Amino acid sequence: MEINDLKSVWKKANDQEKPGYWVSEEDVRGMIRKKSRATISDVLGQLKQKIRMSGVIGSATLILSLTSIFVPDASDNFVLNESLTNVQYGIMMMTMSLCILTISIHTTIRYKQVKNLEQSADSLKLSLYRTRQIFQKLIKAGIISDTIITPLVMVFIAGFKVYANQAFLFDIRLFYLFLAAIILALFFNRLAAYLMKRKFGRFIRALDSRLQELEALESEEGQIG
Repeated sequence: MEINDLKSVWKKANDQEKPGYWVSEEDVRGMIRKKSRATISDVLGQLKQKIRMSGVIGSATLILSLTSIFVPDASDNFVLNESLTNVQYGIMMMTMSLCILTISIHTTIRYKQVKNLEQSADSLKLSLYRTRQIFQKLIKAGIISDTIITPLVMVFIAGFKVYANQAFLFDIRLFYLFLAAIILALFFNRLAAYLMKRKFGRFIRALDSRLQELEALESEEGQIG
């Protein structure tokens, strides 16, 4: 039986005051509370998965970058682009690793915030609202990171190719690289927003549904009172 059905039965029983199928206010509130806790647990599970993935990828990329810089002979097989030296490749990979590890740290902080809300004495409605805010901030941070990291790496590689045989100069080539960075950033921003909405939108919708259920229940309680 859905939450709305339970509320309907509960309201009808209160209105008619007849024996029969009885669902108390506490039953409805308990079910909403149970679904709300399950939603928050899903959010925590998703955050934990993101922490693990970004931590593993970031650490592996950092090790690869350090190997390329300080043990170049051991990393020759990893350099796939002949226009990059091992040191250049290592710097590029280190930039990526630092960005990914920053995401991991940021996600860890958000995870702890949601965990603290789950265990706090705050009202369920307030916990849901704050969890939604935290998750939205995490999605926004993910979009920003995707907007920056991929274009940065691509322009980084292009820059080494453009200046491969010449010393760095402030000329028209730098303008083209800058223009390419802007176009790539705009493209990956749109792409990241779409992918984030597709991947994490269901969590936001679930939190919204729980908040709407609580608000509907509080509204009915006010009318009955």
